[in-house]
Amino acid sequence: MEFDFLIIGTGFVIDFGKRPETASFSSNIALWRDRFEAPEGEESAVLDSYPYLSSSSQFQPRDPDHPDAAMLGAIYNFTFAATPSMGLSGASISGMRYGVDRLARAIACDLFVQDGEKHLESLLSYDAVELVSLGRQGEEQA
Repeated sequence: MEFDFLIIGTGFVIDFGKRPETASFSSNIALWRDRFEAPEGEESAVLDSYPYLSSSSQFQPRDPDHPDAAMLGAIYNFTFAATPSMGLSGASISGMRYGVDRLARAIACDLFVQDGEKHLESLLSYDAVELVSLGRQGEEQA
């Protein structure tokens, strides 16, 4: 076969600065290059550009004192970019079986913890009588 042009595109480029949704805080997203130094000869510019996520798939701040730091923990990444941090995830259909459950559990846990004081207060203030016993004359006793 003969061709005038050959266009080959392989791999994925991860650059949060190029997306309007993440551009404003992209400089504070921790990347693999910020947290991991590959052994000599195993360096990878591609891996270095991926986000270094928490165990719950959340972005982590490059600088914990940055004003965006707390907000980053509320953003979960369930894309191909999560693969180095999370393994099986939303990057493939076969990974969805495991990744979706892990992500849903992480979000549910985080939401519960965020409202932890309210849940504890509700538990401690619970005063409904659940069981009653009948006395000798058939009278209810709490």
